[in-house]
Amino acid sequence: MDLLALADVLDPNPVMDIVAWTAEKRDGFLWSKQREVAQSVVENRYTAVKSAHGTGKSFLAADIVSWWLDQHPIGDAFAITTAPTAPQVEAILWREISVAHDEAHLPGRITWGQVPMWKVGDRMIGYGRKPADYADPNKAMQAFQGIHAKFVLVVLDEACGIPMWLWNAVDSIVTNDDARVLAIGNPDDPASEFYNVCRPGSDYNVITISAFDLPWATGEEVPEGLASP
Repeated sequence: MDLLALADVLDPNPVMDIVAWTAEKRDGFLWSKQREVAQSVVENRYTAVKSAHGTGKSFLAADIVSWWLDQHPIGDAFAITTAPTAPQVEAILWREISVAHDEAHLPGRITWGQVPMWKVGDRMIGYGRKPADYADPNKAMQAFQGIHAKFVLVVLDEACGIPMWLWNAVDSIVTNDDARVLAIGNPDDPASEFYNVCRPGSDYNVITISAFDLPWATGEEVPEGLASP
C-alpha cells in the first residue's frame, strides 16, 4: 500500500494542504513567504506576521479563513476576524473572504449586516468585528468567551491597533491544541500588544515579510503579474 492510500485509511477525511487548496479551489498561487505563514498556522497555535504593505496579506488571510472553514466539518470549526476599523474588517478582509467563498464554490453564504457573517443554513461559522462594536470590554470578552468549537481560528488584522482587552479575549478561546491565532501587521507602536508578541520569547512564531522579500525583489519564480512592484 502506498503512502497516499495508507493516509486515506488512517484519515478518511484528510485536510487538503492550503497551497494545494488555493491552486485547486481558487486557481491561485501562494509565493514562498505566504506559504511560510500558511504552514505556520498549520503547525503553531500562535503566528505573528510583521508585514510590509503590498505583500498580499489580505489575500492570504482570506484564503486561510476560507480553507479553515472548508476543510473542517461544519459545526466543528469557527473563524473570527477583527481589525481596528470597519473598512479594515469589511472592505478589505471580508471582501477577500467573499471572493474566495465564491471562487471556491464553498458552502453557505456571506451576509452583510452590522457585521459580516458566514452562515451555512441557520448556523453561523464565522464573522468579522471591529473593537468599537463592543462598547463594554467586559461584555465583549464574555461574547468572545461564548465561542465554542473544536477548531477555532482567530485572525487579527492590522494587529498593532488591537486593544489589550481583545487580545485577552482571544486568549480565552484558543485554549485547545486545535485552535489557532494569526496576527498580522506592522509592530511600530512599542505600547501595543502586537509589539510584545513580536519580540523574542513570546508564544508566537514570528515571521517577517519585508518589501525586499517580495518576488519582484528576490527574483522568485511566480506567475505573471505577481512579480511586479
